[in-house]
Amino acid sequence: MRWPSESSSGPFRWLQAAHGFFKLPPSANTVRYCESVVKYATNNAKSFAKGGFLMQGLQLFFWRLRVLVRAVALTTYIAWFHHRGRGVVRNLTRHPRGSRSWSDKTRGRYIWRVARRFWAQPIINLARARIEVIGRGYLDDTGICVVAANHESAFDIPLAVGIIEGGRFIVKKEIARLPVFGKAALHGGQIIVDRSNNAQAVVAIKAGLVVWPNARLVIFVEGTRTRTGEMGPFKKGAFHIALDTKLPIVPMAISNAFRVLPPNSIMRVTPDVHVTVEFGKPIIVHASDTVLSLMTETRAQIERMRARHAARASP
Repeated sequence: MRWPSESSSGPFRWLQAAHGFFKLPPSANTVRYCESVVKYATNNAKSFAKGGFLMQGLQLFFWRLRVLVRAVALTTYIAWFHHRGRGVVRNLTRHPRGSRSWSDKTRGRYIWRVARRFWAQPIINLARARIEVIGRGYLDDTGICVVAANHESAFDIPLAVGIIEGGRFIVKKEIARLPVFGKAALHGGQIIVDRSNNAQAVVAIKAGLVVWPNARLVIFVEGTRTRTGEMGPFKKGAFHIALDTKLPIVPMAISNAFRVLPPNSIMRVTPDVHVTVEFGKPIIVHASDTVLSLMTETRAQIERMRARHAARASP
């Protein structure tokens, strides 16, 4: 790794001095953090000229730290102490599945409503992101559907929860290992699939649709977050589901979320980014359609919508 050229002065000198004293090469995360501060300073040159580069860099660092602490505290509170001190996860685990207890449908509706009201919007507000939603009428008029979205950032999760009503995620099994989100997914009626085992994924999805058939299925069709900001290849799972169930597909294009929270470091949150979420025209599934045709049409719509907003930049 190499230091960004702008880091030879300003608030990065102490970082370079520390690495030089201990004869350590710059770590990937340290360099990425320096690059993000330099980029933010470049986009806000006038403000930095007035307040001084060092002071503005420190302000950005402490703002990011405050966002991280508040996001973790909020998530922990909702998971373990929300609703009369019981918490979402406690409520879910205290009601084991059974004929006289909560069904997956009840679990899913409960956790989605709580997350939508008490978690997603506060997280968006913490990041100081400016959200614009276009084409919501396509989603509202379609009803039960498969929402096929591109995946730019971890910030896409609160975006989807906050915007889509009555949704349900289809998530990879790796999510189940996360401390809080894993329990929420396992006990909250979400559909867990193994991306390396197509047979298991098909069985899990079909079983999930039987117990809760009237939820909007939210799927990030790339399968994982982009590392470059560009869309990756689409996975076939969402389109197999649409073909089997004949549910319409509503394309969902997320633009600029990558700039709010790039991969690999939560300490690189950038404020005041204009994020656009646009829903495309529903794709009605016919008997003559194929996985490839549905995938091609969905990708074309998402690419067109993202291209319209790609030129937008934060002030």
